[in-house]
Amino acid sequence: MCETENPLAVSTCSVCGSTFAQTLKEPEEKVIQRDPGTVTLISMFLPGAGHAYLGLWPQAIARGVISFLVVAVTVLAAVAPGSQSKALAGVFFMVSFGWWAVTAHDAYREATHRHYAVILKDRSFLFVVLGILLLLTAMVVVTLAGAR
Repeated sequence: MCETENPLAVSTCSVCGSTFAQTLKEPEEKVIQRDPGTVTLISMFLPGAGHAYLGLWPQAIARGVISFLVVAVTVLAAVAPGSQSKALAGVFFMVSFGWWAVTAHDAYREATHRHYAVILKDRSFLFVVLGILLLLTAMVVVTLAGAR
C-alpha cells in the first residue's frame, strides 16, 4: 500500500502488488501475547490491571473504577456507626468479592484468547454495573430514611 496511483481497470498495484481489496481493508488489531497466569495474578492484586497489561484499556479503566467504587463503599459502610451500615458493608463486601473474582477470571480468558468464555462483556457488563449502581442508590435512600 504504497499510495501509488493506478488505473481503475488494474486489479493490483503496479509497484507493490497489493490488491484493491487490501487497500480498503481495516488494519488488523494487534494481539498482545501475555502469560495467562501473570495476567490473572496482576488482576487479582488490582482488578482491571490485568486487562491493562493486555492492552484492553477501556475494559481496564471501567473495571478499575467500579472496583474502587465498590471497595470504597464497603470501607465507608464498615466504619460508619449503626447496624444498618454493617449489613450494607456485608452486602457490598460480597459484591466486591464477586467482582474481584470475575475480573480475574475474565482477564485469564482474555489472555488465553477464549473471548467466548468471558463472563462480563457487552450487555452483561452493563447490567452488572447498573445493578451495582442501583444497589448503591438503594443504600443511600435507606441511609437517608434512617437518619430522619
